[in-house]
Amino acid sequence: GCPSTSDIAYNCNADLQSWEKKWSPGKKEFCCERTGAACKPYDCQEGLSNAEHGWSESKILWCCDKEGLGCPTTTTVQYDCIAGAGNWKNAWSEGKKSFCCNGGGAVCDPYDCTAGIPNGWSSDKQHWCCKHKDLGCTTTDGPTAFDCTAGADNWEAGWNNEKKAFCCGSGQAKCLPYNCDSGLGNAGAGWSLQKT
Repeated sequence: GCPSTSDIAYNCNADLQSWEKKWSPGKKEFCCERTGAACKPYDCQEGLSNAEHGWSESKILWCCDKEGLGCPTTTTVQYDCIAGAGNWKNAWSEGKKSFCCNGGGAVCDPYDCTAGIPNGWSSDKQHWCCKHKDLGCTTTDGPTAFDCTAGADNWEAGWNNEKKAFCCGSGQAKCLPYNCDSGLGNAGAGWSLQKT
């Protein structure tokens, strides 16, 4: 019978610069498994300037989806600045952030200046919103109550001392300095003395 690819030794350095065109599927599989070379099915940098006319449909789909390169467009826009905008800080690549936030039409504000009340904002948020959005510029001595659900996921960094005192002190918010579910299986060895 025919030898399997595991019985054939390939030189994974030979033609490495042009692996996508020159290597056989067997060599790609062998070198990926043995050396980590050519594990991506496509080199998305190769031929990028002519992707629309020079790439196969499968390469366009893979490179666009996995690396944000070669995506078909009707204009010269590099990125879709609407897709993923709700989670832009975590979901977008650095290239997409740079393009979309600096002239690509996306709003990449570090704070939502319409959420919560200014008296409950951190001083950084208050300063940024006042300077950039003309919101929260003046405050009074503070409300008699705060919305303790607004910003609760980020209470340590996002709330000012007055809101922390009110919400944590009144018991309307869980203001635990540690996540006791995190690392529970390794509590004896992995937790600090303060957390235990």
